[in-house]
Amino acid sequence: MSYKQRYPDEFYLTVDWFGPDDCDKECMSSKIVTTRAEHECVFSGYKHKIPTGEKAWRESGKVEGRFGSCYSCLKCLDQCARRLGLRARGAT
Repeated sequence: MSYKQRYPDEFYLTVDWFGPDDCDKECMSSKIVTTRAEHECVFSGYKHKIPTGEKAWRESGKVEGRFGSCYSCLKCLDQCARRLGLRARGAT
């Protein structure tokens, strides 16, 4: 069963989910994708897979001289947003 996201796609793209850090980052981009394969959710405190066909937040770019990408499930991002008190514009 697919997870029903709490916020519009644009909300997930406007939040700096990992916060400021001192990593050397270049060419970073993020987008909401529908997975074509299983991926490990890197955002959660417990390890789980994002199933094929599920919407997820994907960040890619060059960090510390190496290109790569990571995926986070929208359920974990929604839980974090609630803990931090973040709200989408226009949300009540």
